[in-house]
Amino acid sequence: MAIAGFIFCGLIALLAIFLMFTPTLGLTSRFTASFGYIVGAFYLLMALLYFFPSRYLYNFSDNISTALFNNDQDTLSTGFGNLKSNFKFWGILMICLIAFYILIVVGSIILFAANM
Repeated sequence: MAIAGFIFCGLIALLAIFLMFTPTLGLTSRFTASFGYIVGAFYLLMALLYFFPSRYLYNFSDNISTALFNNDQDTLSTGFGNLKSNFKFWGILMICLIAFYILIVVGSIILFAANM
């Protein structure tokens, strides 16, 4: 799973670079011309955010296999520490995203009420 995460992280980064440096195909508006940069930067941020859990998962799998092969308790503890860091990262990210979604909903309700 960690290697698949690294592969998808690289593919997302390549897509971001492609979107950021592709010509605007004759679009003349400033917003449409800069839209590729905005979307590319967003995808680059997604690739960066997805890199860290993949790295934690890779470290977990590497440490666990080494610990089982060598019968080493310290390496096993380090591996489970990386798994804990992986779940902690996802938990914090989910809390931030839920808070962001709540802000979007509340802001949309306020804007809708202000336009009525």
